[in-house]
Amino acid sequence: MKQDRIANLYEGLTNKELAALAFRYMTDTNELELKRVVAAVPIKAYECSDIEYQQWFNRFADMAAFWAIEYWRNYSQFLAALWVLHLMIARKEWDEVQAMIDAPEKWESHLLALDRALLVICEEHRIDPDAVRRMAGTDPFNPVYALEPNAEYQATMQANLSMLLGGGRR
Repeated sequence: MKQDRIANLYEGLTNKELAALAFRYMTDTNELELKRVVAAVPIKAYECSDIEYQQWFNRFADMAAFWAIEYWRNYSQFLAALWVLHLMIARKEWDEVQAMIDAPEKWESHLLALDRALLVICEEHRIDPDAVRRMAGTDPFNPVYALEPNAEYQATMQANLSMLLGGGRR
C-alpha cells in the first residue's frame, strides 16, 4: 500500500505541534489535513477519573467560557454605545443623539437576559452561578436603566447554554 508522504511528516511532531496544526485545520475546515494530523497522534492507554465525570466537568467549563465570552462581548458593546452617546452629546450633535439613545439600552437588555439565562441554566443543573461569574471575572449585572431583559435573546442564550451542557445536539 502506498504511504501518504504528507502524513509521514506529521509523525515527527510533538503533541503540542500536532494540536496546533489540528486547531488550524479545524478552523480552516480542512478535513483531509485534520484527519492526517489526528492519525499521527499516538494512542496510549491511561487510567483516569471516570469519563462521565470528565465530560460533565468539561461541559460546565465550556458553558462558563461561552457565557463569559458573551458577557464581555455584550458589555463592550454597551460601553461603546455609551461612549458614542457621550461624544454626540458633548459635540451637541442632537440629531445623532436621538438616533443613538436606544443603543445602550439594547445592550443592557442583552446583559440582563444573559444573566437571567445563566440563573435558569445553573438552577436546572445545580451549578453555582457565582462560580461561572468568578471564572468570567464578573459580578451579577446591575442595570443603569431599569429595563427588562430581552426575552428573545434570553431564550437563545438559554438554548445555547443548555446545548453546551448536552441538552441538545452539538
